[in-house]
Amino acid sequence: MTPAFLPHLPCLPSRSHTTPLCSLQPQSPPPRTPARIALDTLIATGWRSAAGVTSDVESTVERLVSETNPTAPWPDALTGRWDLRLSTETPLVRLLQGDVADVYQVITGRGRLQNVVCFANGFELVVDSDCELSEDDQRSVEFKFTGTVIRLPKVFGVALPEVRIPFAVGKGEFRVVYLDDIRIDIFDVKSGERWINVYSYAGPAEKCNAY
Repeated sequence: MTPAFLPHLPCLPSRSHTTPLCSLQPQSPPPRTPARIALDTLIATGWRSAAGVTSDVESTVERLVSETNPTAPWPDALTGRWDLRLSTETPLVRLLQGDVADVYQVITGRGRLQNVVCFANGFELVVDSDCELSEDDQRSVEFKFTGTVIRLPKVFGVALPEVRIPFAVGKGEFRVVYLDDIRIDIFDVKSGERWINVYSYAGPAEKCNAY
């Protein structure tokens, strides 16, 4: 699907293209299909409840992808800030059961991906990654962790220095199966599980302070 909301943003690099993939012109919002309405209803329940609605998320995503033709041309831009709305990812769901205020992801045009977890006590955990489109599947994004940043809460309104941990282990890949003002990613993990993350678009990456 063509994203209906993205302004002119930087491009996510692709190893299989001689020129970078650029964003498309904004278009009209997609139709509100029954499956999309069902997904919006699940999102309204809040991402903290995702652990209890895994089957509902899976079935709704399957219907939504079927209705919107997942073989349509891959959209050119993924850059921006994406707020997490629902997740069936086991480690992430466990994390969300703690004192978490917000979770979001930032993808920049320089091939950088950041996962940001904001805790209610003011601490923030930022995991940096390099990312690029897969050579084998242009709907898939490959990422490799490059470092971790811990942001400390302000003291009397004064920002404290960040704590940078350059060591980070791991890499992976997620496949984007739906994209308009909502983005749906699927992870197939070695255990045989299939994890789903649902994000909503929150604005251009250039306006975020996450990098």
